[in-house]
Amino acid sequence: MTLNDLQKTLYKCYSKDLCYPSVQKSWSEENKCLRMCAITSFVVQDFFGGRLKNTIL
Repeated sequence: MTLNDLQKTLYKCYSKDLCYPSVQKSWSEENKCLRMCAITSFVVQDFFGGRLKNTIL
């Protein structure tokens, strides 16, 4: 799996049902990645390894 393959697969899977409930009204096909950063980070880590860090101060 390449990063490009993973990106294409994730983009196909993103849906309104998967984004945070507080922003579901703002989700659209044009902005499928809306608030998908956490789950995307975990999936990328599963495939490519590495450490995740919290950036919220």
